[in-house]
Amino acid sequence: MAEPLRIPLFEIESSNRLRPVDPDWAAAIAGSIAAKGLDQPITIRRKGNGYQLVIGGHRLHAFGILGLEELIEGVHFKLVEQSDDQAELSEIDENLMRRELSAVDRAIFLARRKSVWDRVYPETTAGGDRKSQKAKEKIKRTTCPFVPETFSKDAAAKTGLSDRTIRRSIALANVVPREVVELIRPTKLADNAAQLRQLGRETPENQLLIARAICAGGGKSISHARQILGLAKPSEHDPHTQIANKLLALWNRSSPRARETFLEAIGLGEAEAEETEAA
Repeated sequence: MAEPLRIPLFEIESSNRLRPVDPDWAAAIAGSIAAKGLDQPITIRRKGNGYQLVIGGHRLHAFGILGLEELIEGVHFKLVEQSDDQAELSEIDENLMRRELSAVDRAIFLARRKSVWDRVYPETTAGGDRKSQKAKEKIKRTTCPFVPETFSKDAAAKTGLSDRTIRRSIALANVVPREVVELIRPTKLADNAAQLRQLGRETPENQLLIARAICAGGGKSISHARQILGLAKPSEHDPHTQIANKLLALWNRSSPRARETFLEAIGLGEAEAEETEAA
């Protein structure tokens, strides 16, 4: 019986990941591995003369915390053969299936997934030639046994998100600059889809000013930060806007049950309530 493949930890390339590693979460995973072993091996692929991480950034970081110098195939990792695009789709889908993703990270992953999807499956996009010989050959080469009808349907099936939420998330990722994303990631704003959409309506320059202000404690919401920075229009100071802002603030602090009760009171059914939560 052949000896399992062993790969030194330092030989596994893991840079340029879409989602940065949270050191605290990696430390928690390291503690879990030390206590009861690894539940799910990481996924690695060959790339050139070396190896690249596909799935399991936090687990890989945890191995380093534990002082492991090499990983053993079948124990710590599984090896797959994937192209660059297929590996990126695997990374994206693994993260999208995890419920702890913030709204801003979900938007980034969905937008990137759409970009990669269009390269891998051009025949499913608007204007794509489904019947061309080139398209058929590409279908045969892919590791996926079939080509889903559309990106949105496949993404919805893998994530459980509605088509509306997927479209709005992608639109959001396309208008919020990466520099702004990095600033708001540690804040409560990162998981507030409504506030993020409001931020996306600002110019890139104002987005950066607002994000910096919120990070520095200057504003609890986009509207509040705009007022502090002198960006608010006069109409935004009228009583109706102030009441609306207070209602939004109450909504953001409300429990899921309180939100459900409110939505029922104003005549939104269960389906609409779920859509509001997902958005």
